[in-house]
Amino acid sequence: MSTDGQHLQRLHFLSVLRVIATVTVVFGHASSFYGGFGFTQWPSFPYIQNIAVIVFFCLSGYTIAWVCHQRTPGTGAGAFGRFAFDRFMRLAIPLIPLLLICALAEPWLLGGKLPHPESFTV
Repeated sequence: MSTDGQHLQRLHFLSVLRVIATVTVVFGHASSFYGGFGFTQWPSFPYIQNIAVIVFFCLSGYTIAWVCHQRTPGTGAGAFGRFAFDRFMRLAIPLIPLLLICALAEPWLLGGKLPHPESFTV
């Protein structure tokens, strides 16, 4: 039989795996966009970010379902609605200021030029 400490330890382990998968996705996108680390990209290797996205979604689905089941009182759509609202607020509070900072910093950092303008031509 397992105790609550063991459950939390397992959940922390899954959270660490989610963080590793997230960092791998960011790294894979950056390496394919800016070049470098070609061994992590096609044809040398399947796109590392694609593999990490699959791992991230599987782990996220499991941990979100567990958290929703453990921490949200009640059952049915009401419990899921409370969980969804709480999750949205946790994401929106840092997201909105970050988007504003990025919108203000982009012209300054890129000087009004796109990094790869040829990729945006039709």
